[in-house]
Amino acid sequence: MFRVLAPLLLFACSCQAVATQASRPPTSPLDKPAAVLSLFSSDEAVMTDLDIARILDAKWEIPAHIRIAVIPFGHRSTYGYRLPQPGMETSPDAIEVLRGIPGVFDVSYLPKFLQPLRHDVAHIREAAARYQADWVLLYSSQATSSPKMRFFGPDEVHGVALVECALLDTRTGLIAFTARSTETFEVIENPGGESWALLIERAEREAVDRALVADANLIVKHVANAR
Repeated sequence: MFRVLAPLLLFACSCQAVATQASRPPTSPLDKPAAVLSLFSSDEAVMTDLDIARILDAKWEIPAHIRIAVIPFGHRSTYGYRLPQPGMETSPDAIEVLRGIPGVFDVSYLPKFLQPLRHDVAHIREAAARYQADWVLLYSSQATSSPKMRFFGPDEVHGVALVECALLDTRTGLIAFTARSTETFEVIENPGGESWALLIERAEREAVDRALVADANLIVKHVANAR
């Protein structure tokens, strides 16, 4: 197979994001309505009306010194069976963005062998507390790729990557922030040739990294507004 090799081209065609816009405003005693009870008594088996009211009235407090533990929930891909999944779980640029938050002294991934087997909030909080992490950034990623194989010329991969994240407060169990960012991508094969697996992995990883950076920037903005 003969190909006209071209230099690497990478286009970030578009980025879209939806995220938490503001923290809950504090409620004064004058603003509080009369107690509202659930219309469904079976709900009490999960959480009492008193607990729900107490949680809704709680205010998210930002500590002076903050350690953030990062836990990825994995990457899904249309070509996932070809990809080494651990490569999708490291985004140093996003970590550096989070380290720029005033008061944050450490941001790091929680090793997989320290993560709970059950990824529910209670067990995640326990693992974070053992690490003395004030916040936990949880995120998952997925990508849909459309490869284009050419006989003459370099192969290409087009697609879109999605990253969803949530910021968990270890002390209270509150979810302080959520975001959902997408990145479209167009990646051309490196000069010298590149296997399909490596080309798709690189395309998706770079797009996921950019989407996670977008989420991290939204977290920075949200924390600044909440102080």
